[in-house]
Amino acid sequence: MAVKGSNTPTVLALRFSAIGDVAMTIPVVYGAARLNPTIRFVVVTRRNVAPIFVNRPANVEVHDVDLGCDRYRGLRGMVRLVGDLRRQYDPIAVADLHDVLRTKVLSLLARLHGIPVAVINKGRADKKRLCRQGADQTAPLKSTTSRYREVFNRLGYHSAIPFEPLFGREGADVAALPVKLPAGPLIGVAPFAAHPGKIYPVERMTRVIELLLERHPDATVYLFGGGADESRRLAEMAARFEPGRVVSLAEMHLGFAREMAIISRLNVMIVMDSANMHLASLTGTPTVSIWGQTHPAAGFCPDDTLPVQRTDLPCRPCSVYGNRRCPYGNFPCLDIDPAAVVDAVDTII
Repeated sequence: MAVKGSNTPTVLALRFSAIGDVAMTIPVVYGAARLNPTIRFVVVTRRNVAPIFVNRPANVEVHDVDLGCDRYRGLRGMVRLVGDLRRQYDPIAVADLHDVLRTKVLSLLARLHGIPVAVINKGRADKKRLCRQGADQTAPLKSTTSRYREVFNRLGYHSAIPFEPLFGREGADVAALPVKLPAGPLIGVAPFAAHPGKIYPVERMTRVIELLLERHPDATVYLFGGGADESRRLAEMAARFEPGRVVSLAEMHLGFAREMAIISRLNVMIVMDSANMHLASLTGTPTVSIWGQTHPAAGFCPDDTLPVQRTDLPCRPCSVYGNRRCPYGNFPCLDIDPAAVVDAVDTII
């Protein structure tokens, strides 16, 4: 039985930043919690990311922080945050899974209070080396999940392997889903990402959907995205097809938990190098990912994901995160035949 309460030994895990990076902490934190049921693991993260921690073990909690509020702004804000965390949890250890200025300050303050701290080694030098032209792409770098696991290992809390999907092997309960799923193959498409160097052109993705529906006449395609602009663009994409064949979920504002539940019931998910790739992996859904500026060898591609990419460009990868301006101006790395994407999907369904 997991022990909970004010006297429970507590380990804090710090990870702010992007949704995908935070999502990759889940297999490690949940795995550590299952192997250490008398320890409470508290993930300290941004408020907007907290909802992705669904179906968590009883000894895992999420402490969401509004980093934009006055209380936690600047150096004084970090001092207040450490004080708040110490008063609420009295932690016995801190796992810094981010290693940026904010968490460096938090970790330093924790050490000053005598709390053991372990910090992630991001392998920044290796990633820069990978992005140099002519970099050897045959030897993938250590995965980010493995790097997270090393942090917990150094604190003495090993993580269970393999990871059990968040909704189990069969997926979420169909009766509890916010939409009714029809018969036939169910295909998810998440065509957007945070940076242009990761986004497959919309016209090409539309062609991917056309080919999928031609090859699988009884299939239904669900479009995933967020924000007003993405919702509008997904609605326009869906409108090009026969009603009911392509459905945009973006306008429903379902939230992470319910979208992940739907993803868990899909036959396959098509994504970019994006947060949706990691959310699909957490649900155990077979995934095809399209890569542009970035590269699976950098350590961000889940093991159960099938990448589609250009392998004939010496300029790839030119970025770890896909946020660099293309020197050629038109991202030739994303000039990928839609049929190649559909062929990859067909190997799954």
